[in-house]
Amino acid sequence: MAERATPISDLIEGCLEQQDGAAESESFRRFLDAFVGARFGVIVAGKLERARPGEPFVAREGQVACAMVNLPGGASMLVACADRAAYSGRYASRFNAEVDAHTLLTIALANEACSGIMVNSARSDRSVALARELLPKLLERCPAPKKIEPPSWRRTTS
Repeated sequence: MAERATPISDLIEGCLEQQDGAAESESFRRFLDAFVGARFGVIVAGKLERARPGEPFVAREGQVACAMVNLPGGASMLVACADRAAYSGRYASRFNAEVDAHTLLTIALANEACSGIMVNSARSDRSVALARELLPKLLERCPAPKKIEPPSWRRTTS
C-alpha cells in the first residue's frame, strides 16, 4: 500500500524541530501559509443522518458540534487533524468529517470558550496549537469558501 502524502503534517514536524521559538520561526510561517489553503479532519457529532460520504453537507447552527480537547491548564481547543486520509490510515481515527481552513477557523471563533485550534500531525503523535489571538488574522488570509448550492429540482409532471 502506497504512503499517502502528508504536506501539512510535514510542515508541523518542521515547526516542532525548530529550536528558536516556534511562533517566530520560518518553519511556522510556512505552516501558516499552507494552513490557510488546506483541509482538516474534525470530529463531528449531531444531526448527520442526511450527510452522504464524500459530498458537501451544510449544517445549520446547533445541528452539529465539533470535538474539543481539554488542556492541562483548563483551556479547551478545537481538535483537528492534518492530512486526514493519511491520519485515518495510520491511527484509529474518529475524525469523521473534513472542512477547509476558513470553516475550521469560523467554527473556533464562534465558540467563545474555544482557546484556539490543536492541529494533530498524521506523521507522529505531535501537534501544533494555534492560539485564539492568531485565528482572526488567519481567517483574513483564507480563500473565500466555495458556495454550496442547495439541491435544485424541477417539476417533471404537470
